[in-house]
Amino acid sequence: MLLSKFDSATLQTTYQEERIDEIIFTAYEKVTKAFSDLQLDFSIKGIPDPKLTLVCSAQLIEIAFVNLFKNAALYSYHPEVSVVIHESPTQLKVRVTNHGAALSTTDQKRIFDAFSRGENASETTGSGLGLRIVKRIMDSHQASVEYKANTQHSAHTFTLRFPKSTIENSDPLPL
Repeated sequence: MLLSKFDSATLQTTYQEERIDEIIFTAYEKVTKAFSDLQLDFSIKGIPDPKLTLVCSAQLIEIAFVNLFKNAALYSYHPEVSVVIHESPTQLKVRVTNHGAALSTTDQKRIFDAFSRGENASETTGSGLGLRIVKRIMDSHQASVEYKANTQHSAHTFTLRFPKSTIENSDPLPL
């Protein structure tokens, strides 16, 4: 609903230089109000003395992380999430990983579809929109999100990539 309220021009006016680590910690604090046992393992890698900044709508990027953290709290074997920020000369990458039941190949292919809920969600309430919202937010920032499963380690990893051109000169796509 929030994304549909913004048109491209309105969204662009909300973009400011923000620190990605601060957005992540704010999102984590919000999620722990409902899921107090959720643990965060956080690290920063990449270039020496990273800036960790991007030009974005902090409110929207925060919503994306809230959705990822809620999923980690709901579907992990242990309520914990690992977040690794990696800054390079060309991009700012954030990997969000949790460990839980494996998704079927069909569920993996539909993970960013609206109203898509995996077989592992049968005991959990929800609309199936959370990951679709994450995808739309990333698209609106000319960034990407991808999902990879590691069935051997029961790991679910979402990788959010913000190209440096987006970080330094953000011009949002129309919603």
